[in-house]
Amino acid sequence: MRYQKPFFMGALLALLGLITTQASAERLFATTLPITDSVSELVQLDPATGELVNTIGSVGYNVTGLTYDDTTGILYATTWKRDPLFPNGLITINQTTGVGSPVGTGVGLGGIPVLLATNSNGELYGWLQAGTDRLIRWDKATGSAIQVGNPNLTTKQHGIAFDNTNALLLFNNDDNVYQIDTTTGTSALLGAISDETPNNMAHHGDISAENNKYYGLDSVKAGSKSLLVIDPVTLTLDSSIPTINDLHALTFAADLPPLGECDSTPGINIQDVICTINKVLTPDSSPFGECDGEASINIQDVICVINKVLEN
Repeated sequence: MRYQKPFFMGALLALLGLITTQASAERLFATTLPITDSVSELVQLDPATGELVNTIGSVGYNVTGLTYDDTTGILYATTWKRDPLFPNGLITINQTTGVGSPVGTGVGLGGIPVLLATNSNGELYGWLQAGTDRLIRWDKATGSAIQVGNPNLTTKQHGIAFDNTNALLLFNNDDNVYQIDTTTGTSALLGAISDETPNNMAHHGDISAENNKYYGLDSVKAGSKSLLVIDPVTLTLDSSIPTINDLHALTFAADLPPLGECDSTPGINIQDVICTINKVLTPDSSPFGECDGEASINIQDVICVINKVLEN
């Protein structure tokens, strides 16, 4: 059946309206320390209040690092060295169920990956545990990693995150903040946080795209936690927000349009939706095939989204 252009133009405008109205919203995901059964839980927090929004579910693995890839909509994590099922590995986490899935066979390096961060190009970086102290770059397809270089730092109870200029920052446990060169792995001291953080740490955090502030945790131990909000430009501690117990890693994620049951694959790329609509709008368009630019995309999801918009 060939649909009329006005219907699909309306669908396109409605869909773009959903994207525009929600583009500025963010979700704050967190994983817990493995208190029960040696596995972490995925939860969602309110970054303004620190309150629990939702307990999503068990990851099934012991999570150390956590990051969200804006280019694919996929949530990634690294696993602990003593995880009984998949130590020192890269996993993806379903944002609806919390279930983790291994990528490849493991880091393939001598060190232990403990931190994770993704830049605006979708490049995935990590950090090796104290004693090795190296920047690494992950291959998202194979789940293996390579060492980028030596920052000549002693690090622990720390965090890495990309700011709004795509610079990689490291927040160390001595309150010093460094910029890390993602090509060479070398470090440059930016300064120390002027208001000393509790326990001299703001570990396993992320930078919000909305306000360019770094949100880290004040303790690596089980028990009470606070979100420490740090301005990476002025190097000041803006606030300390009490949150739920036993958290270990944080990451911000884009708030995608409410696709409902259309979203059967967590990696859906909204560009594929727009591409598909454009193909239909073009009289001599080729089949939907080339719209499916990402392996994780289910083109039926795209068609489902269009139908949902047309129904409303």
